[in-house]
Amino acid sequence: MNYKTIGYFLSSTLIIGLLYTNGWFDVSYAFRQFLGIIFLILYFVGTVFLVKRPILKDRKLRKHLLVRLSVLLFIALIIVISQWFIDKETDRLGAGYLLYFELLGFGIPLIIYTAIESMRLLAKKNYAALCINLFLVIGIYCLVIFSGLFGF
Repeated sequence: MNYKTIGYFLSSTLIIGLLYTNGWFDVSYAFRQFLGIIFLILYFVGTVFLVKRPILKDRKLRKHLLVRLSVLLFIALIIVISQWFIDKETDRLGAGYLLYFELLGFGIPLIIYTAIESMRLLAKKNYAALCINLFLVIGIYCLVIFSGLFGF
């Protein structure tokens, strides 16, 4: 893995996300959503491009990635199913509050766990697994910021 390239890629993603949320891209709302989807697609294509070769070679890294992805998909499934059930009930005001509390309830423990695990991986000098964790965390950041779901 080329860690300099990965570091530049992750830091540029964070910078673009900060500029995107602060309104530096002064365009219409419809084009802003389109621009966010383009940024999201570029992030995931870059992630696959940078992580594909080490994942295919190392079985432990594949297992590490699949465990983290399965946890994220399980949380996303819980959020989607609960939103789907409550969407039919009311005027969607309750669905918005439920989404907010679910994201806080799942997001904060996930961030704490990821920070602790990242420090452990850094102490063990397991940089490849650390990069996978950072790609997944910033992937969640990109979904929240660039998807347009939360009005950014």
